[in-house]
Amino acid sequence: MRSSIAFALLVSSTPAVAGPTQIPSVVGDHADLASYLVPRATVSDASTGDDSDEHTAATTVAQASDAETPTASAQTDTAPPLVLDDHALRWQGEIALGTNLESAVVDGTDVSSWPSLTLGGGLATGRFVALATYTLTAEHYPGSTTTALATTPQPAFEDTDGVVHRLGLAGRYSFLHGASDGGVLGDVWLQGDGGEEFTRWDRGGLLARPYFGVGLGWQTGFASSAHRRHQLYVALRVQVARRSDLDDALATCSAPCTEATPPERWADRSLELRVGYAWGN
Repeated sequence: MRSSIAFALLVSSTPAVAGPTQIPSVVGDHADLASYLVPRATVSDASTGDDSDEHTAATTVAQASDAETPTASAQTDTAPPLVLDDHALRWQGEIALGTNLESAVVDGTDVSSWPSLTLGGGLATGRFVALATYTLTAEHYPGSTTTALATTPQPAFEDTDGVVHRLGLAGRYSFLHGASDGGVLGDVWLQGDGGEEFTRWDRGGLLARPYFGVGLGWQTGFASSAHRRHQLYVALRVQVARRSDLDDALATCSAPCTEATPPERWADRSLELRVGYAWGN
């Protein structure tokens, strides 16, 4: 009787389920029992949670990789800029080739000349350059066409060639001077120079006379360090030399004048084009 009442109470407390319900055996497999007791939503949530954890880990790794990339780029972009020490005293060397745009002149006579080679060395700072210079060239003197202006008898000159050496000093000032952050340099300068010219003629004779020159040049190049420079320049230079045949010349009027004067002694003028390379450190 008691067992009948207990069975009735158990049946009444069990909820009604449509269709047959299979209850796993108590002595059955534990895995089947767990799959029955754990709701499917819970299992689905657990699976979704694992995928979310994997996605979060992947996102963290990607963010760490992205964070490292700007750091490397920043290290590359932070290279120190080139700072020029423009006012430091530095040595400077030069080599230049020149050619006369007009005939050179020796004691009033036009002479043909070879291209010249000029070497220079000295000191530079800021806009100023001071150089010692040496120039080597050659000239052809047409003695048969020479006309003497002096009162003393002149020897009969011959056609001859000669080697010319000039020793001098030059000073240069850049009235336009600029430099970019990348080390590109630019200058426009004026130059004054002077010295002694020696011409040794092949058929005999040595002509020694003073000279001076004035030049205008444009120069550009680059700086490979705070002090090291490499530059090319183009310059026009006018040279004036003293004639050796007019020390005793008489006063005269070579053209309409109001007063007779001796001929100008500093009258041997020439115009030269120079192309050069300058370097320094």
